[in-house]
Amino acid sequence: MKIGVTGHSGFIGGAVAKAMGQEGHDIFLLDPYLRSKDADRFDLKGCPERLDWVLHFAATTSIRQSFEDPFYAYSNNLDSTILALKIATNPKRHFYS
Repeated sequence: MKIGVTGHSGFIGGAVAKAMGQEGHDIFLLDPYLRSKDADRFDLKGCPERLDWVLHFAATTSIRQSFEDPFYAYSNNLDSTILALKIATNPKRHFYS
């Protein structure tokens, strides 16, 4: 099975990606597509197209950072979820967040 994972550098996303890889699944790390500095962040050129699942674990989780800069935390979490959903819907794939 081909599985795209966001948040692979975090504790949960990294553990899931590692475990799924050890189970023999093809793992595609999707964070580079979520963290693009391009003018059009929602353009997913080069993103893997034939995924069976998209597992979304990317988020700003620091409570301190969310109090210091709530708009960044909100924007980052919302944008990453929208992009993960966009990856999952073209063509339609299973999505887990």
